Parts: sequence; structure tokens; C-alpha cells
Amino acid sequence: MYIRGKNILLGITGGIAAYKVAELCRAFTKKGARVKVMMTRAATEFVGPLTFESLSNNPVSTDLFPKGEFSSTHHIDLADWPDLVVVAPATANFIAKLIAGIGDDLLTTVMLAVHSPTVIVPAMNTNMWNNPITQRNITDLKNLGKIFCPPESGDLACGYTGDGRLASMENILTYCNYALAPKDLKGKNVLINSGPTIEDIDGVRFLSNRSTGKMGNALAIEAFCRGANVQLVLGPSNLPEFSGIETSYVRSASEMFAKTMELQKKSDIFIAASAVADFTPAEQIVGKIKKEKQGNINLELKPTGDILSAIGKKKGKIILVGFALEIDDPDKNAQAKLKNKKLDAIILNNPQESGAGFEHDTNKVKIFTADKQIFDIPLSSKINIARSILDSLSYLWSK
Repeated sequence: MYIRGKNILLGITGGIAAYKVAELCRAFTKKGARVKVMMTRAATEFVGPLTFESLSNNPVSTDLFPKGEFSSTHHIDLADWPDLVVVAPATANFIAKLIAGIGDDLLTTVMLAVHSPTVIVPAMNTNMWNNPITQRNITDLKNLGKIFCPPESGDLACGYTGDGRLASMENILTYCNYALAPKDLKGKNVLINSGPTIEDIDGVRFLSNRSTGKMGNALAIEAFCRGANVQLVLGPSNLPEFSGIETSYVRSASEMFAKTMELQKKSDIFIAASAVADFTPAEQIVGKIKKEKQGNINLELKPTGDILSAIGKKKGKIILVGFALEIDDPDKNAQAKLKNKKLDAIILNNPQESGAGFEHDTNKVKIFTADKQIFDIPLSSKINIARSILDSLSYLWSK
């Protein structure tokens, strides 16, 4: 996580979603960041400053001229301190003040002086969010370099249903990491496929595997944070959607093959992290196969299309990175795939190693490259593994 060890200045404005920001403040500190909080007067009507003092272990600033304190350069000291500024929730009023350059309270005055990356997390009524003035203000702020974590759609406190609900903690944290990450993939089109496939046997039964898609999704989020335009082709999973990544949802190996082949034409880098089925039923039965009282049922299988081999045959300039899930003689088999499929790199993981492979939040991998380099990445969280993978292979796309 890029926020570890960083100074984060958290601004809170007057919206009902302010109560959710307590969780965000706690998440920052748990991930190793130092946090100072500024609250508008309206924000203190929803949540008391003591809550955020307890969570941040720092005093909360609310006034431009705090009584009994030296305040001559209070706003400048706050503006100079952070590595990152986050405003959540950001109301329509705050956004309008910011683009107009108005500094009529502590938060807006500090925002006029900050020079660090800024993530704005709007939350408001649907009509306020969709108001053309609000959207114009957001567009103008984006053009000035402000980063927006867009709201979600759902039930709002006002009784409306629609866009305007504060983004999930996972999304907010991802945009914060985006603000701090190196941009070595800026301008690159990165295609990643992830998750399992489902191969239907009949109307109720199917063949699949234990892949959750966590490793591929971690790579997609890390590539996004590093500035890439990311396309994710995702098989069936229970993972949350991330607004900054264009995701195509597929079910079967044939759908995964078709969508990946379509998107790879405009890609600079393709990372094949999905656990695509090697075989699919030769014939899908309509309806349900009835259980027989006697005898066995023979299921005939046929091979599925090999995505990496198909792209490798007409490789061109695209950088190809594959995954190899191997148990027997893993290094040898992984390197054989690297050569046979004309890959630039292959990432080996062994599900028999503790904490690695399917159904874990952690992984342990070994990378082999076509130019004979080897990278051993020890057991860590999958998001840290994704970061290490892209760090190790960054020389491939920076040539």
C-alpha cells in the first residue's frame, strides 16, 4: 500500500456520509499512515471531533482562528504537512467553493494552499450530483489535477435511490494509492483476464475450479494505480467492482477467449491471470441429466482454446505475461510454457505451498522471463505480490 508511512490530511464536510469517514480514518491509521483531520462546522453537526481525535491520535482542526492557540500560519502549516489530502465526504457546496477559489473557512483556506495530491470523494443527493453545475465543477477540477473517487449508486439517506452514495472504503483506498503510486504505466493499455470459467454440463451442473480472481484483480488495481488504462476480463467471482477499471464479465472459456482476443488488439501488455478451463464438455445437455439407479455416466470433454498460444502466434509488439499453476516439477514446466507460448514472462505459483494459489488472500510466486531473469517473490498479500510483479517486470515496458 502506497499510503503506508505517509502523512494524510483528511478533510470532512457537512454531509450525512461523514459518519462513514470514521471507518476511513481508522483504515488509514491501520495501514500505517499518519492522519490529521480538518472538519467544517457543518461536519461537526453529524460527527463530533472527539471521534476523529480518538481514531487519528491527533487534535482535530475546525477553526481558522482557534481560540487560545497560535493561529497566524495555522492553515499554511496544515497545508505544508501532508503527502496526500483526502476530502470525504465532499459536498456540492465544497466542490463549488473549491473551483471558485473561495476560502471562507479552515478547510477551504487550506485547500487553496496545499501542493500535494488531492483525492475528492463526493457524496450527496442524486439531483445535486447530476446537476450540470456540479458536473461542470468536477470536470474543471479534474482538469486542474484533482482526483475524484466517484460515488456509488444505491439507497441514499434522503430517501432517494441513485448516484451519490459515498464510495466503498476499498475504492477510496485504491484512489488514494493511485494518487501516490509511480506512473510507470501511464499511457499503456493493459489487458488482464482473471477468475475461473464455468463449463456447463447441463442446465444445473458445471465444471469449474477454485480460482477466486483475487490475484488478477490485484494486478488490475495495481496497474490502474500506476497510470495504465486497464481492461479486465473477469470470470464468475464475488469480488467487488472497481469504478476505475473497465470490466467485461464472462462465464465460459469460449467467452473468455473471444473477449480477450477482441481486446488484445489494442493492448500494449496482456497479463493472463485467469484460471481458464483446459477442457469443456463436448456437448451441453439441454435440461437436467437424471440420476440413474444403475451404471455410470461418461462425460466426454474437448479442449478449450489456448488464449496465450493464440496471441503468441502473432505476437507483434504486445508484451505477454502468463501464469503457471504447477505442482510436479514446477520450474521446468513453467519455463517450458514460457518458451512454447512465446511469452515475455511467466509467473509460477504452487497451490501446495502454504498460503499460495487459490482461495487465499496471500500468494508466493516465482517469475521467469524470456531474457533468463528469475525473480523470487516471498509470501505476502496478493496486492503486495501484484506490486512486486509489476516492479520486477517494469523494465519490459520501459525499454
